[in-house]
Amino acid sequence: DGEFNVVTFTDAIKYQKEKLGEEYQLVGETVQIERADESGDVNVSGSVDVSDAVLLSRFCAEDSEAVISDEGIENADANKDGQINLDDTVTILRKIALLE
Repeated sequence: DGEFNVVTFTDAIKYQKEKLGEEYQLVGETVQIERADESGDVNVSGSVDVSDAVLLSRFCAEDSEAVISDEGIENADANKDGQINLDDTVTILRKIALLE
């Protein structure tokens, strides 16, 4: 779904007066954090680089040793057209070259 909700405690939290010198209250709120765009990170290393393009190229060429995890498959559709193919490899290379 690409979205995470981080929720802090809604109850007041009191710190001991001895530790802080005063009493403090922490009032919670909900913060929405969007997931970073991970498209192109085929090997799920946390960054997009040439190794992602090489792995995807091998996968598209049906190299049996080119194994991609489920998350990597999701990230492999770099051009967001719903298909995983060599066009995605080109998109990854363009992203690396800062052309995307």
